[in-house]
Amino acid sequence: MYVQGRDILAGPIGRALVKVHGRRPRTVLCWYAYEELLLAEAAHIPADAYAFRPDWQDRTSKHIASDWLARYPRIIGRCDGAVLQTQRLRTTWLVDLLNAGIPLKVILKASGLGTLHSLSRYLVFLHDVPEAEASDLLRGAA
Repeated sequence: MYVQGRDILAGPIGRALVKVHGRRPRTVLCWYAYEELLLAEAAHIPADAYAFRPDWQDRTSKHIASDWLARYPRIIGRCDGAVLQTQRLRTTWLVDLLNAGIPLKVILKASGLGTLHSLSRYLVFLHDVPEAEASDLLRGAA
C-alpha cells in the first residue's frame, strides 16, 4: 500500500522485489512478465517518494492506490470501458497465480493472506482442467 521508491529493488538474476510494510510485512517477488517494466519505472521514483502518488503526503488515507486509480483514469487508460480497480487487479493477480499452479503456501505468503479460506472466493474464476489431464495429475503422471 505505502510502497516507496526504496521498497522496489532489483534482486538476483534480474528479479524485481517489492517490500510490503504494514500488518503483514513481506517481500514480494514480481511476476516475471512485469520485472523489467517495474524496475524501469522504479528507477524514476525517488527513494522517499510513494510509487503510486509521489506527491502524496497524507498517510491517513487507507486507499492510496484506489484513490490514485480514480484520480488519474486517463493516464492508466480503460479496458473495454471498465475502470481499473485495485481489488480487481489483485483478484486477477491471485487467479493467475492459482491457474499457473503456484504452490498455495507461496501464494498465501506473497499475498499476505492468512488462510486457505481467503482464496476460496477465487475458485469460480479458475480454469477447468480437462478430465484426462486431471487424471494424469492425480496419478502423478503429468
